[in-house]
Amino acid sequence: MPKSLSPIILFAFNRPDHTLRTLESLARNILANESTLIVYADGPKFESSDETLRRIENTRQIIRSKKWCKDVILHESNENKGLAKSVIQGVSEVLSNNDSAIVLEDDLELSSNFLVYMNEALQTYRYEESIFSVSGYRYPLLKEVDFKEDVFLFPRASTWGWGTWKNRWFKAEWDLNPTDRIVSDKETQKQFNRGGDDMSGMLIDSIIGKNQSWGIKWCYSHFKNNAYGLFPRYSLLKNIGIDGSGEHCKPSDIDFGIIEGEDKEFSFPKKLSPNASIINSLRLFFAQEEPAPIKYSLKFFFQRIKRRLLRTFA
Repeated sequence: MPKSLSPIILFAFNRPDHTLRTLESLARNILANESTLIVYADGPKFESSDETLRRIENTRQIIRSKKWCKDVILHESNENKGLAKSVIQGVSEVLSNNDSAIVLEDDLELSSNFLVYMNEALQTYRYEESIFSVSGYRYPLLKEVDFKEDVFLFPRASTWGWGTWKNRWFKAEWDLNPTDRIVSDKETQKQFNRGGDDMSGMLIDSIIGKNQSWGIKWCYSHFKNNAYGLFPRYSLLKNIGIDGSGEHCKPSDIDFGIIEGEDKEFSFPKKLSPNASIINSLRLFFAQEEPAPIKYSLKFFFQRIKRRLLRTFA
């Protein structure tokens, strides 16, 4: 077991049913009764409907209804900050007083060993500054991979059930501008796209104001510091919010994410190197165009999944 536990940050808004499922799965975790949970509940937008106000209050009542972890701290906003501002401010606030933190949103169902995995990874790699973040989710593999370790490096972050350290988070640049090299330099764009062909376009759209993504800027911080995200061989969570209930996604009939590592014990090698086979397999998922031999129906299926994944960075 890890020597010290990272605080858990949860961002919630107006989805009481999803929030309840997230909290219930968190409470089932092995280390929940030893952990501190800090919740940031966003407030209503201007002229929100009565139904929205009711859902916001119901969400907060669920958070207050039970001691989900050893300690629960609830911050309730009177105004709507939006997800990006909430995450940047909330994570910064917590990490100003802690060396590391685990971050959740209100639409994740966790395996019971999620906290064990996250805390052990954050402790093991706390001095390895080539690793900028830890994820409990693994992107889908479209090609068979022979894993050598229980964890691997990928030149991209995930915003689904992740964690980081103070000295990495505060290297992030949130106020990028159109004069940044990534906007015009094709070679820089090519290098950034090692984590997926969609990355540079998404980042440029964020810089020029076409989207409000904080997640792609977090990915860019990895890139600018020659760093990677750490991912598990087996996913330890699933997203339960791709149903039209969120602010940044449309409904899908896809069961997004499978908890594969419920009973797994993970080993964390002290030294890790990027595995080209794994990186190339994962890059296929984010490819702009699928290989010609893939039938249209399969291509359409994966394109649907990809579109919904990209919205998680909003």
